[in-house]
Amino acid sequence: MKLPRSILVIITLAAVLALLLALDAWPYLRGGFGWRWPYETAPLLRAVPLLGALVIYVSGASMLLRRSQAVWPLLLWALLGAALLPVCVTLVRADDVVFELFARTASGLPTGQHLTAAQLGWDAPEWRDWPGYVARPELAASHIGVAPPGLPLLYAVLNQLLDITPALSQPLYRALLPYQCHNYNLLGYTPGEWASAWLGILMPVWAALAVLPLYGVARRLAGTRMYARGITLWYPLIPSIAMFAGTWSTFYPVLMLCVWWALVAGLQRRAVLPLLLAGALMGTALFLNYTFVPLLGVVGLYTLLYYGLVERRQPNPPPLYWPVLVGVWFGLGMLLPWALYGLWSGDAPWEVVRASLGLHLDLDRPYLPWVFIHYWDWTLFNGFVLLLLCYWGLYLWRRQRAQSAPLVSLSLLTCVIFLAVSGTGRGEAGRVWLPFTPLALLGAAEALGYILQGGEWKRVWLALTGAQALLLLVLAVCLNVMAHDFSAPPAAPVAAENLQPVNAVFSSSAGGSFRLEGWQATAQDDAVTLDLRWWGLQQPTAAYWFSVLLVAADGRVYTTGVWQPGGVLVAADSEQDARGAFPTTCWLPNTVIGNRIVLPLPENAATGDWWLSLAAFGDEGTTDERLRVQLPDGSEDGQIGLGPVAVP
Repeated sequence: MKLPRSILVIITLAAVLALLLALDAWPYLRGGFGWRWPYETAPLLRAVPLLGALVIYVSGASMLLRRSQAVWPLLLWALLGAALLPVCVTLVRADDVVFELFARTASGLPTGQHLTAAQLGWDAPEWRDWPGYVARPELAASHIGVAPPGLPLLYAVLNQLLDITPALSQPLYRALLPYQCHNYNLLGYTPGEWASAWLGILMPVWAALAVLPLYGVARRLAGTRMYARGITLWYPLIPSIAMFAGTWSTFYPVLMLCVWWALVAGLQRRAVLPLLLAGALMGTALFLNYTFVPLLGVVGLYTLLYYGLVERRQPNPPPLYWPVLVGVWFGLGMLLPWALYGLWSGDAPWEVVRASLGLHLDLDRPYLPWVFIHYWDWTLFNGFVLLLLCYWGLYLWRRQRAQSAPLVSLSLLTCVIFLAVSGTGRGEAGRVWLPFTPLALLGAAEALGYILQGGEWKRVWLALTGAQALLLLVLAVCLNVMAHDFSAPPAAPVAAENLQPVNAVFSSSAGGSFRLEGWQATAQDDAVTLDLRWWGLQQPTAAYWFSVLLVAADGRVYTTGVWQPGGVLVAADSEQDARGAFPTTCWLPNTVIGNRIVLPLPENAATGDWWLSLAAFGDEGTTDERLRVQLPDGSEDGQIGLGPVAVP
């Protein structure tokens, strides 16, 4: 079977777009007028795993589609692809996927929900005065300043639960500590606040769950039923799902599909309970992010179109006021989560909404260019091929005067166009408008019905799938759409050679320990240069300070100050200034750590053999906050004496 001309045109346009993007032939494809996605091509060798994964996924999907009528193998394949393709996309620019997803979760730059929960803590009064909190000037340009309290509050609850279950939080915390062992802001977090970041790290798994309600919804709609298996397999190839991995935006399609599934069930069965459920799910989604506000328009318009173009043509149509009742039941369900929050916090829901949306609407960008840029950005990242199918399906529906209307496409495109024209978008539409994406898939399925007229479609599916996979590959390689402010942990300082051997183990009641393996001290020019060689045993969870007391040949004792490895020596009452570049929290097991520190000698220092009393501080569980030291002879002390050191 030859491919229809319209399909060939769509594939050709997708290939041309991929070429233009790869060459950056027209930068306005990436935005403009104040904001643009960075064009940063990754090394082609780094794209090999993604290319291989795409070939394997598309080949496996095609085989399942052609050779098997079983649903569950196909759904499992789609789940696997939706979870793993984002990992492959992340590997195009990152060496460590866990670190990258952790940074996207915990850094305040990409989102900020996890950071806000950690900064406020569970007992913060801000949870009960969200309008006052988001009104703070420092939040004016942040993601949190224009967000409802739902996601930060979710992280705060999770933090609290994990903190009271150390058996769970401790291993999760220790698994992440090496990634930001030098980040003093995070070192102040509780184990639960560290551990809760796994919710975001595993976001590709949660986002992949969308394939289940997507298939369920597609099977319920008459216009998409035949192609339900095909569009479910398209979901993992949506660029925004893979490229924005680790952000909550990729999970929002799951919520939207659940809303749509319940809504369609309520409309088809004329049942109140599914409509209440759909409203409650939408209310929950709005409590998590205001990006769902435009979806209310899609829901409302679809309800009216379904009533006018489907239900009124049935033998026993519902009364004229039925759409109003649908809105009432949906609205009552939607109020439920907000009412519960209002009862708990004392904040009026409308005040919470007004505070954040008011700030959102105060932002300013050139209107006319951004009408087109927002719409294009959403089209580019959420399925260029899908949207072309939707447009062509609408054209054929009008030309063929078909009885069944593409209700999803009509509702979706009308509302997205209205949203773009309204000027309320503020950039990054490819990510922010992700909740619309499942509806674009359903709209594409409607379009296939008009294009193919019930004929063989699996070859067409494969051609369109190849075009969509090509766009995903090019976008992932050429555009860098995610950034954060986390740096990778530094390398361990190199230890000096030819040191005097010693075997002293420093340990804390919190579980961290390290061994002093060698030392060397040289007195010259009114100072003692001390070289130490450490061996990591168990990674500490606190950044400890070190101190040396100088014991002169005549018995007098002199203080020197405190330091951290990679830092400078400072006075003992200025410990915060002693923060080093390689704190003890970075001392992993079986790691050699070198440390050189210059200790000033007192004026007119007595000549002769001096001794150094080395101690580590910071553990509140031991006397004078000192770590325990197991000396070479097996005895324990709060310090180890190193010497003698000849002072000329």
